[in-house]
Amino acid sequence: MPEPRSPGRAGPAARAYALLGAGIAANENGDHQAAVELGDRAAARFAELPGHAGRCAR
Repeated sequence: MPEPRSPGRAGPAARAYALLGAGIAANENGDHQAAVELGDRAAARFAELPGHAGRCAR
């Protein structure tokens, strides 16, 4: 069962997807250094998720 959260706080998967989206936006705006940093942070968050959430199939 997932941990209960305070109202207004995003869960770990939502934070990972938010970082991913921010990285995509940074890339589209030409800020490639920020895109890489945000993508790396998103990947680290996805790796912490239980099960297969946010992972690529191999």
